[in-house]
Formats: sequence, C-alpha cells, structure tokens
Amino acid sequence: MSFADIDFINSKPTATRLGLASQLKFFRACGFFAGDSAAILNDATDYLAEQLGVHSDELSGYDFGGRTARRHCAEILQYLGFRRMKRGDRETLSCWIIGELCPSGQSVSVILSRRQTKRPISPGDRYDF
Repeated sequence: MSFADIDFINSKPTATRLGLASQLKFFRACGFFAGDSAAILNDATDYLAEQLGVHSDELSGYDFGGRTARRHCAEILQYLGFRRMKRGDRETLSCWIIGELCPSGQSVSVILSRRQTKRPISPGDRYDF
C-alpha cells in the first residue's frame, strides 16, 4: 500500500480498517469488490494486517454486505477518482466506440449488446450507489 492509501485507511475507525484495506486492494486487483472474506486470500489478509498493525482475524468481523462495507466501497471509488457518468461522458464514450471499436460500421447498440451478453462483473452489479 502507498502512504496515501495508509492515510486514507487510517482515517477510519480501527475496527474496520482491515476490511477497508482488503476491499481497496481487491478492487484495484480485480475491478470489483469482494462479496465476502472468502474472496480475500489469507496471505493477503496477513500482509495487510501487518502493514496496518492489526490482527488478521479482525477481517472475520467485517460485514461485507453491511452498510459500513457499502459506504467503504463508495469511499474507495471516490478516493480512486471514479464518478458517475454524465451526458457528456456518454457522448464522448459513444464517439470513441464508433471510432475505435466500430470501424467496420457496426452500431454502438450492437457493441453494447455484446457487453450485456458477456456480463463482466462490475461494481454496479452488486452495489447501488
């Protein structure tokens, strides 16, 4: 973890720091949030606990589906610079898709329907902010 990550995590109550750190690192590695502690490798939990100066068994008390975890996910997204798409963002994305992904003349809706068919896991699939 970077010093900025540690500062961000240490700004939260001690009891939830390991859960927050686990979610932050899991999101950076996988692109979505862990649904439960089983998704977090024991070695990773031990390493994060050591960096934070807490016991690794504190993760067992973190409710990955609770209000605190949902708030942490929103705070992580904000910390990492994510935000909701605006109309201008959608227009920019559509232009990029047309120019880069649809040079053969396929419509944007065909490309987007392929995405819905493949359904990659994303933060929006589990958490509604």
